[in-house]
Amino acid sequence: LGFDLVNKDKHGFDAKRTKTEEFLEVKQCSLSAKRWGGTWNDTNIEKAKAFSNKKLFTAIAVWRGASDLQFIVFGQSNNLGKYLLERVNKRKTGSRSTQTVGIEKLIKWGFVVIVPPGKDKKATLKQLSLYNKGISQHLALGDIKSV
Repeated sequence: LGFDLVNKDKHGFDAKRTKTEEFLEVKQCSLSAKRWGGTWNDTNIEKAKAFSNKKLFTAIAVWRGASDLQFIVFGQSNNLGKYLLERVNKRKTGSRSTQTVGIEKLIKWGFVVIVPPGKDKKATLKQLSLYNKGISQHLALGDIKSV
C-alpha cells in the first residue's frame, strides 16, 4: 500500500509513509468470523479523534486461514473518527471501550476493496455480496482494485 516504515512489534501492526507523514492502522479478521471488520480496543477520545485525521488510514485485511489473504478494505474517512468518538461517549462508565466496525460501514464511507495478486475481482465481489447484500449498493466490480 506504499507505506515504507512498518511496525510489527505490537499487537497487529501499523505503518508510516515518511515522505507524506501519513500513517496506517491495520486490523485483521477471519473469513470464518460472523462479522468482518476491525476492532478498536481501549479507545479513548484522543484515539477516536485521530481517525478523523486525513493522514491516518485504516486497512482491514480479511484472511482465510493464517496465510491466504482474500482482500483488504482500505481508506480514510472522518466518519470513522466520528463513529468511534460517538461510541466512546456513549459507553457505560467503567467499561472497556471496544468498538468493532464492519467492513460494510467502511465501504459505505468510501473505503476501497483491494485484492492481492492471484485473486479474482468477480469472485471477491460475489463473496462480499454473499456476506452482506447491502454492500452491492456501494461497491461495483469496477470499484475493486488490484495490487
